Amino acid sequence: MPDLRLWFSKTGLARFTSHLDTARVFARAVRMTDIDVWYTQGFNPHPQIAFDFPLPLGVEALREPVTIRLNEVPDPADVDRWVVQLNSVLPGGFAVVGAEIDPAKLEVDSSECEFVLEAPVEQVKALIEAGSLRAEKSAKSHGKKVMKTVELDEYLKDARLIPEGGRTRLSVVLPSGGGLNVSPALVVDAFAAAGIDVPFASRKLVISEDR
Repeated sequence: MPDLRLWFSKTGLARFTSHLDTARVFARAVRMTDIDVWYTQGFNPHPQIAFDFPLPLGVEALREPVTIRLNEVPDPADVDRWVVQLNSVLPGGFAVVGAEIDPAKLEVDSSECEFVLEAPVEQVKALIEAGSLRAEKSAKSHGKKVMKTVELDEYLKDARLIPEGGRTRLSVVLPSGGGLNVSPALVVDAFAAAGIDVPFASRKLVISEDR
């Protein structure tokens, strides 16, 4: 059975939609189209829809993948029609921005992230250079869940800092996928721990074939 990979954005207030609710949004949207989706078997069949890279709550998505299992290979015209249908029924803030049939294995090694910080550039730069930005993330050790401290300064040392009045826009490429994954939520947590509010964050996954 072939797969349909959609690329979608989640912006504005939609960024506060949880991962579980985002899955429900797409399942509902798919049912409102004529996509030839494959349904699971059993007492409660549901469409086979998979999200490969869950997005942290509150972070805008500029290019995120969702994979839908189909019954058979569609014509390109069908795919174009499905994109239009989905965008007509998805709630505000959600949009399908691309689609491909039977795509190659998804290989993501980084993500382009932007943050708006409620602090001047000088303060942000000083925090990064001082090596004082760190956050806690859950990890597994010997089958048990533990908390791991992540030092973020090495990932932010090449960040681009742009002054916006009394604020700072920080643009940075973070490692994603594979064995190393630095979530934009960790950056938000680290600055929050340092007393700096982060009202905006966004992520755009960088696919290996894009390089």
